[in-house]
Amino acid sequence: MRQAQKADKDSLLNIWSQCFGADQRYQNILTAEEYPLKDTYVYEAKGQIVSVLTLLPIRWQNGEQCREGSYIYGVATLPQYRGKGYSSRLMREALTDLREQGKDFAVLYPAEESLCDFYAKQGFEPCCTQLEAQVEEEQQEQWLDIVDDYTDAGWELEPVESGEEYEEIRHALLEKGCREKKGEGYFLWTAEHYAFNHREAAYYGGGLCKITADGEPVAIAGCWPMGGGSPWEQGSVILKEFLCDEEHREGALSLLAEFAGEKSITLCLPTWESVENGEKVNSAMIFWLNEERKIVLKDSYLSLVAD
Repeated sequence: MRQAQKADKDSLLNIWSQCFGADQRYQNILTAEEYPLKDTYVYEAKGQIVSVLTLLPIRWQNGEQCREGSYIYGVATLPQYRGKGYSSRLMREALTDLREQGKDFAVLYPAEESLCDFYAKQGFEPCCTQLEAQVEEEQQEQWLDIVDDYTDAGWELEPVESGEEYEEIRHALLEKGCREKKGEGYFLWTAEHYAFNHREAAYYGGGLCKITADGEPVAIAGCWPMGGGSPWEQGSVILKEFLCDEEHREGALSLLAEFAGEKSITLCLPTWESVENGEKVNSAMIFWLNEERKIVLKDSYLSLVAD
């Protein structure tokens, strides 16, 4: 076990290709600057890299409370080497290093529900939920009927200019919503991560966007086609993130309905919000590295995960 080096890039791309089906264009997104090799752990067997794990910076916040951690991403082992415990060993090594670095926690998003038991056995526990709702066709039509009222009043939907811009707007909306609705807290990524989200969504035909009223941002959304596919060919769109206060929600959703066109919409929201037909679902799991700084979390908000 060791940390990856620049010379390992081709081996890492091979694993991502075999395990995740990533084509060359997507591999280029994966190996952008926000996924530095120094934060990637590899396991070698007979001189070959057979297993990999990457750590991304993340923090949890609620008012003045703040905890620093890492997001565990891209855990993968070549098919012919599975069942030998390589991923588990990498996980233990990474957690040990994070504890020595003074991190408070490690968090991850199980790719499949069946993996929750696997991570629970290693000490991870559920910490996040979100609301998911399929928007009814009648509701989308109602939003489309009024979209001209908002565009005529100066409302606009446009891509964000940078990860820094999305970061600033997102933090402000989360802080306001959590404070006013007494939410449990939320996880914040780096600006580089939001830039990655934007490129990934654009790869599929979507993107991160902002909604402005008279030039001021009132909402943000991360738009992906359901189930992947490019460009925008699945017939439905998921808003992996939609942040907006109640005052501006109708106008923001009307512009997003116009953006989606004839495609159906699935909304994902923090649990402190409300939405018709919304279903509360579990998402991430957390491992506390510092018991003295542990906070019991159940309904914190984590979205835009690298999954």
